[in-house]
Amino acid sequence: MGRRTRRRAKIIVDSRVILKLSDISLSTVGELRQTFTVKNPKHQNAARMGFWTKDIPKTVTNYEIDEDFLYLPRGALKKILSILKESGVSPIISDRTITPPCIQSKMIGGKMIADVPN
Repeated sequence: MGRRTRRRAKIIVDSRVILKLSDISLSTVGELRQTFTVKNPKHQNAARMGFWTKDIPKTVTNYEIDEDFLYLPRGALKKILSILKESGVSPIISDRTITPPCIQSKMIGGKMIADVPN
């Protein structure tokens, strides 16, 4: 029996996680969208109290999607990778997060003094 070929997908980690839609299946996109769609607590509270809810969305989406890309919260990278793995996708991660420079500091007279590198 042949070895199952895993689909490869480039993931860009920036201020959010960016997936190219053409790299993942429609069912995986659907699962990610469902995972990052939650019930709107404002709607739930208003409905519970008997208030008008027509102008309050029932759900809140924690993603954006356009013609080519799906944008997800960076803090959920572990969950995103888990969903991709379950879907047979091997991620290629491109980390574009910015690491700030190291700042040396010391206490002088009870005050923190920082030496900022040039």
